[in-house]
Amino acid sequence: MPDSQLCAKCGAPLPDDAAQHSCPTCALRDALALGVNTGGSSAPPSIDTFSSSPQKVRYFGDYELLEEIARGGMGVVYRARQVSLNRTVAVKMILAGQLASAADVQRFRAEAEAVAQLQHPNIVSIHEVGEHEDQHYFSMDYVPGKNLAGLVGDQPLPAAHAASMLKTIAEAIHYAHQRGILHRDLKPTNVLIDIFGQPRITDFGLARQITGDSDLTATGQVLGSPNFMPPEQASGRRAQVAPPSDVYSLGAILYYLMTGRPPFVAKTLAETLHHVCNVDPVSPRVLNPSVPRDLETMCLKCLEKDSRRRYHTAQEVADELGRFLRDEPILARPVNPSEKLWRWSRRRPALAWLILTLSALIMVLALLLRDVLQQPVHVIPPLPTRSGNGASGVIDGKLYVATPCDGTAGFHRHFHYFDPAARAWKSAAALPHPHNSPASGVINGLLYLAGGWDDDGKPSAQLDAYDPKLNAWKTLSSMPTPRVTCAGAVIDGQLYVVGGRAGTDLAILEVYNPVSDSWTTQTPPPIPRHGLSLVAVGHNLYAIGGVVRTALGNQFTSLVEIYDTNARKWTQGPPMMKPSGHSFAIVHEGVIYVVAGLSEDRAWAEESRLLHGFESTLMQAYDLAAKRWSVLPTPMPAPRYEGDGAQLFDGQLCMIGGWSTISSTGEDDKLPRREVFQYDPRRKAWSAPIHGK
Repeated sequence: MPDSQLCAKCGAPLPDDAAQHSCPTCALRDALALGVNTGGSSAPPSIDTFSSSPQKVRYFGDYELLEEIARGGMGVVYRARQVSLNRTVAVKMILAGQLASAADVQRFRAEAEAVAQLQHPNIVSIHEVGEHEDQHYFSMDYVPGKNLAGLVGDQPLPAAHAASMLKTIAEAIHYAHQRGILHRDLKPTNVLIDIFGQPRITDFGLARQITGDSDLTATGQVLGSPNFMPPEQASGRRAQVAPPSDVYSLGAILYYLMTGRPPFVAKTLAETLHHVCNVDPVSPRVLNPSVPRDLETMCLKCLEKDSRRRYHTAQEVADELGRFLRDEPILARPVNPSEKLWRWSRRRPALAWLILTLSALIMVLALLLRDVLQQPVHVIPPLPTRSGNGASGVIDGKLYVATPCDGTAGFHRHFHYFDPAARAWKSAAALPHPHNSPASGVINGLLYLAGGWDDDGKPSAQLDAYDPKLNAWKTLSSMPTPRVTCAGAVIDGQLYVVGGRAGTDLAILEVYNPVSDSWTTQTPPPIPRHGLSLVAVGHNLYAIGGVVRTALGNQFTSLVEIYDTNARKWTQGPPMMKPSGHSFAIVHEGVIYVVAGLSEDRAWAEESRLLHGFESTLMQAYDLAAKRWSVLPTPMPAPRYEGDGAQLFDGQLCMIGGWSTISSTGEDDKLPRREVFQYDPRRKAWSAPIHGK
């Protein structure tokens, strides 16, 4: 907190050269009210300035004036003894004395009349209103001790103390509003602290009736303390000053209690008024990180520029503070960044349009450069052979693909990898078994292939693993159940194989542990199916789509089943929007992508009939956080099914090989294809593939 002193009148920080404990703004206002310049001091003829001599005694009617205790732009206040009742009171007189204008006298009497209507324990009460030797005055309660500014000094109050103090003040102000009185000059120096530590509001010098024409302020004239006045009052919009105006000042006082400074502090009156009308206050938590967020939210709601966005009444402020003090949820909500931006743009339309124009230009340039900057580092060339019904995996930055079907008769054992350094495909050790339509997965740098059709055209239980460091395959323990068109995924270093077909659809889950080279059987999925996709997310397996047997025969399904590998329990997830099977599937950054395959839905498929479905280019996405499926507006460039799997390679989602009756170059034949389709999830776009024959 700053070490500088505060102005005794408005609570603003004092410059080093300030005189008489008043800031330049208040000093100027005092001088204008007195009709003197700021370089000297004088008093009107009927008001003596007290000397420092303790022997001097001055009587004013029934009052013995003991000492001056406050002085403002309009009046001066003395501590006095009322002789007839022998009690200590405060006596306020017009500062201009006998030189006071008729407007000064009327405003002074209006204050007295306003306060006389208010009998509240937290509002200083009026005792007598009168005139003595042409000097107008009124007497009121004398409250010894500090005002709120003196209580705070340069040390913010604890949050609960600040909230409790302002709650009491807000209730007193609501009481005044109910009786038709606006204060219009609420500030820390106008709140006295009595001997019980309770606040008492004083100085209703700018008070006016909420309704009626009793306001003596001309339209456009600014009266009040600029550091604590609302924008409508600071800009002289008299007709808009209403109970929410005092609510603003309550917020400004709360800001002061929490931070030790007003919401706006500037070097000049004009600059302060400009900030009040056009600049958002610094968040209290920036100045004092210990301020609770709810209390900051309430404070900033009171300080809204638009009075319609503030609390409508002081009682609403008190009620909200009560919720805070009882640790209950408050009703106000923080202003979000977009709302702050919108309000700022309304106050600075020219600058906002300039920034918007520059932003649009930058966005256009970014869009023009996006395709160049975000193209994949490697556009993967076509596979060395046509390839379908295979498997793939990424090991040490290289893409490995097993090809059992190349469009020629019989099953084959092709095995290649893409070397990004050479930008070319290279041959690797041939497959020991065809593994046509297997389950697969990469564990600790080894590619595992399980099951699939064998050379004799029967389902296989064979398990083989490829070690790229040795460029060699190793045959391992066979699966308990031979099968084809099953699906595999890896969790915690184990290969999970789900579903498949062996004469009939299977509902089975078998797990391979490479450490012990052994298989175990776990909880089977509820529904038998083959041609499904399987992806691992954390400790869960998502079994998606595929082909199920119904009374009408084989049908493609949109079914999604989720297996918790910890609890060993299956649950049903949200179904896909469209059924599909033999698709590509991959999970990336919280989204599961299911691409192409076969579908019964002509709307999302090519017109050629294959087996029991239509070739599809459909791209569906499942948002894991939102638990919702959607159809993306970027279908795969050409239909494919029974491909070699989907892999994340070089930041791209790669769909590898696959069958189609319609090639990407327009050929009409039923053959596996060589293309690798690459989808960029950042751009939400497909890269143009390099075509192969």
